[in-house]
Amino acid sequence: MKNIEIKYRVNTLEPLRQRLEDHTVAAFEYRHQQEDIYFKVENGRLKLRLEDEKVPHLIAYHRHDSPVPRPSNYTLTHVENVDETIQELTERHGELIRVRKQRELYLYKNVRVHLDFVEELGAFLELESVVDERHDEEIAQRHFEEAFEIVADLLGSVQSAGYMNLLLDKKS
Repeated sequence: MKNIEIKYRVNTLEPLRQRLEDHTVAAFEYRHQQEDIYFKVENGRLKLRLEDEKVPHLIAYHRHDSPVPRPSNYTLTHVENVDETIQELTERHGELIRVRKQRELYLYKNVRVHLDFVEELGAFLELESVVDERHDEEIAQRHFEEAFEIVADLLGSVQSAGYMNLLLDKKS
């Protein structure tokens, strides 16, 4: 699987929420708690995602950190036994950090617009344009740019790193 993504720090989520709710194409999908448990791996990132009312899944991905939209390749595997999986991954790799957030998801065409409030970090907007059989990279990029234009004037600083690295940097 592949997507194009970028993350922005914002002061508050309310103006973004209002802009997306008022938009004729963007649609609210859900609001819930998420916890990502990251494990130490040599190449890339490995995280177990726990979400309200969703099947837990393991996400393995590799992407370079950058303050510009960046492609990510990833695999997603559903997890049946969370406790066993956490124990096994911790023994094999070591737990790196846990990231807890309140996430709201809005969809604009194939673009996921995440409004995140991350514990210990604050508010963020993340744009993630999905590349799939209906949306090749050119279409995914165009939709990404359209979604960006909806919220561009409300965004703060672009982040060159994900929540895992931002939290690790804060703790060191």
